[in-house]
Amino acid sequence: MNLIQLLRSEIQNKKVHSHDFNAGDVVTIKTSSLVNKKRKQVFKGICIAYKKNAQGGTILLRNVIAGEAVEQTFPLSSAFITEVHKVASKTKIKKSKLYYIRNKPMSHSRVA
Repeated sequence: MNLIQLLRSEIQNKKVHSHDFNAGDVVTIKTSSLVNKKRKQVFKGICIAYKKNAQGGTILLRNVIAGEAVEQTFPLSSAFITEVHKVASKTKIKKSKLYYIRNKPMSHSRVA
């Protein structure tokens, strides 16, 4: 077994996140800071896109903070992500990528 296969198998064994969400769900992600490991940051937003791959994939979240729309991309295989929770789901979403929300008013992407 070469080094690349060994690293991939270690990453797959370390997976502790359950990814039971889709585009349109409200998701909270807790991350630890790069500088201060004790400090936890929480980002809550609507999942616009969820891309799956062998390493875990990425998730794109959108929320309105202080009147500005903020989008953040999180790699789910990152060591800095401590928790991923699905808070709520929207039932009438039929698309896998919700990029059209960017053109809608901010009230569509605001999460309480």
